[in-house]
Amino acid sequence: MATKSVCIPVDTKPFDKGHLINQQRNLEHALGKTVNVLRNHHLLVHYPDSWKMAEACGVSVCSNVGWRSGNGFRAGTCWPYHPFDIHADRQLNILEIPMIYMDNANDAESEIVREVLSLANEVSLVHGVLTINFHTHIFETFDLSSKGAAYKDLLEGLKKYNFLNTEDIVGNLWNVNNAC
Repeated sequence: MATKSVCIPVDTKPFDKGHLINQQRNLEHALGKTVNVLRNHHLLVHYPDSWKMAEACGVSVCSNVGWRSGNGFRAGTCWPYHPFDIHADRQLNILEIPMIYMDNANDAESEIVREVLSLANEVSLVHGVLTINFHTHIFETFDLSSKGAAYKDLLEGLKKYNFLNTEDIVGNLWNVNNAC
């Protein structure tokens, strides 16, 4: 079964707190529920300012540490972590779940499947979290798209890893299991 997460899609003004708050309110109004997961479009961030802004807006989970034009372990990890603000000498109340794979790096179905399953194997060896982002536009032509076909193949291929959860579920589980 596929699961999905709804996150605040910070787009044209990733460093504008008022814009983030407006996007969050509009999305929450449309969905009728609280949205506390954030991923900036194109992974455009300034650290630690982007995390501090998200924290101030009540966001609890971010998934922005990743590659814009490639895939893999940008922070050298597939483990969620609470970023540390060295200027304020404190741990932020944000859980960063690193973005490991984004569908914009490949177009060929076989290459997408090969790369994601390879990353899944690496993540499973250390009991980490595999965060994958498939952009919603692939579902407009789902049956015609190589990315759509890869997505279908991956749903089957990833079942053995028991990876299919959303960022908010992972965030809640992580915070409960790692509470100090």
